Order: sequence, then C-alpha cells, then structure tokens
Amino acid sequence: MDDLADYRLPFGLPYIVIPLVFSPIHLRILYVLLRHKEYRKMECYRIMTQIEIFDTLIVPFYIFQGFSILFESPICGFTVFFGVITSALLTCIVCMDVVLALNRLQVFCNIRYPRLIDKALQVIVWLGGATFCGVCYSSLAGFLLSADGFTLQGDFSKPWTASIGFYLAYIPLGSFLTTFTTYIVIFLYLLYKKARTENIQTNSAEWRILAQAVVRFLGDGSIEATLFYQITFTVDNTSPMFSQIFHFASLINFVCIPPIVFLVLNRSVRSHVIGITMFEKKASIQVALVKEMKASLN
Repeated sequence: MDDLADYRLPFGLPYIVIPLVFSPIHLRILYVLLRHKEYRKMECYRIMTQIEIFDTLIVPFYIFQGFSILFESPICGFTVFFGVITSALLTCIVCMDVVLALNRLQVFCNIRYPRLIDKALQVIVWLGGATFCGVCYSSLAGFLLSADGFTLQGDFSKPWTASIGFYLAYIPLGSFLTTFTTYIVIFLYLLYKKARTENIQTNSAEWRILAQAVVRFLGDGSIEATLFYQITFTVDNTSPMFSQIFHFASLINFVCIPPIVFLVLNRSVRSHVIGITMFEKKASIQVALVKEMKASLN
C-alpha cells in the first residue's frame, strides 16, 4: 500500500465531499416520504422509505473513512463503529430489495398472498441487521481499520469473525438471486400478456416505481455480487487498487445513485422534493394508491 500512501488526498477527499453534497438530498427525500401521508399509505413507498433510511445512515461511514484515509487514523474508533453499521445496512438494503420486488410482483402479476408476509420479511431484515451489529460490537466478532487507514478488515482474533463472513456473502447472494428471479417472472408475465394482446392495466406511476426498483436492484446486486466474489474467492489476494475501486463504486452506488434515481424516475417525489406539488402528479400517486388498496382487498 506504499504506492497508495502518496495519493491519500485524491483518494480520501471524495469520501468526504460526495457524502456531504448528497446528504441534504437524502434527508429531503426521506422527509418527503415520511411527511406526506399518500406515501405512508402505500406499501411500496413504505418499503422504499426504509431503503432510503438505510442509505442515509450509511453516509457517516464514508465521511469518517475519508478522514481515516487522509490522516491514517481510526478517528477515535468512529470509522470502525460506523463501518459495522454500514456492513449491516448494505445487507439490509439488498434484502429489502427482495421485499420491494415481491410488492411489484403483486401489482403487475396479480399474485396475492397475505400482507403479513411482507411485514414479517421487513421485520426480519431489521432484526438481522440489529443482530449483526450486536455481535460485531461484542467480544464475539468485529472489524479493524487496516494499518494504512484505507479499508476495514475482519478482526480474526475474535471467534465469530470468520462466521460473519457468511452473513456478508451468502445472505446478499441469496437475496440477489431471489430478486433477480422475481423480476424475470414479472418480465415474462408482461411478455405473455403482450403476446395475447391483452392490455396491461397498470398506471404510469406503478411503471416508474418498477423502473426505479429495477435500477436500484442492478446497482445493489452488482456491488454485492462483487463483494461475494471478493470474500469467497480472493479475500487473501485482493489487490489494494481493486479494493479502492470497489469501495468507491460502493460509495457511488449507495450515496449518489439512489437520490438521482428518485428524482429522475419518480415525478411525484421529485415535485415534493423541489417544492412543486402539481395536481396531475398528485393525482398519479393517488391512482396508484387506489389500485394497491383494491389489490389488498382481493
């Protein structure tokens, strides 16, 4: 890592500047989702709100990681502290992508199952993340900041550290495959409906939510698939430069892309975020709300 030590400023500064720039946008979107009851009433938006909470809570880690890179210091342990939270939240995001995909399956394929299942899955995601943090903050497992300050690494002096690698690798992989399969089913069903020249009676708001979910899935899935490969096959011989590229890609995916996707693909949220509430955009989300409420009653 001596070669990287000469580049601490260009490596470390983006981890500080980018999260600070995007933090207000994350907070504004989160405020909109929590403030307006039309979003709170819709299951898809409740799921997306939880994902946005995870995205927002990830931001402090990247800022402290930037300072750790710049000053070659653990910053009083804050980098490791928030690193544990971020490790848990990245897995929670991919798992919550599954719940959102199942919601889209209900809307587009008219597949019905008890709403309690969605609630149970969401609770499991939160409990899984909380349990992971609890274990890592105990004497059973944990992380350390690498000697050069660039990355986190497992503290293998603790007995369960190797085991949490299973959580970080295989749980996201299973979630990725489940989400991927779900969207393939949706795609094939829509092709089947189209082939039979049947009208797909779903409003534009639902299509935009589907597009937003798929874009998020592609980004999250790519990061987690790379992480799985790194943990499972190259943990002992990953090059420092690859690690830096991977961590920076994670920063872009979880800090920059989510608010951009929200503002580009979701007109109703965009109108609230920039303070313009237009009738047709509010009407669009209300139509989606009515459709989802009717579906839940069937």
